Amino acid sequence: MNIFNLNESESNFFDDLLDGVPVEAKNHEETITYYGKSRREAKALSESITREIEKYQAKLKTLDNVINNCDMNISFAMQYMDIKSYNDGIGKINLQKSPPSLVIDDTFNINSLEKRYYIVTDPQTKLLKRDIISSIESGELVMDGLSVERREHLRFY
Repeated sequence: MNIFNLNESESNFFDDLLDGVPVEAKNHEETITYYGKSRREAKALSESITREIEKYQAKLKTLDNVINNCDMNISFAMQYMDIKSYNDGIGKINLQKSPPSLVIDDTFNINSLEKRYYIVTDPQTKLLKRDIISSIESGELVMDGLSVERREHLRFY
């Protein structure tokens, strides 16, 4: 190809290039426009969905608070009236005791505990809480900073 002899398509190429229009832009203008619009629509939809998610998360948090407040009020009312079970027409509500849990105060020193109540592993010491709870409940283990707590919770059927 002789560089000095330009055919018509090459001449148009240079004319378009000098005018600032991309090569074959006339063929790709619709494609670029389509992708540009598609991107804007996808971006708007993404932002809209993000706002909806935030709105639903706030609503979910509000509903969780309502549920917790209702549970607390039901529990207080049942304890005040000394009711262990109630049928509200929709379902049954029971006030039950939770399994015992071990309460450890800041004053407790693990080194004062007998070795049969814990397992020493390299990074940390693991307490055998069930054994400690059963020993405290039976009166075998009495130490400052250790106690057993039994709470009541609601159960809905």
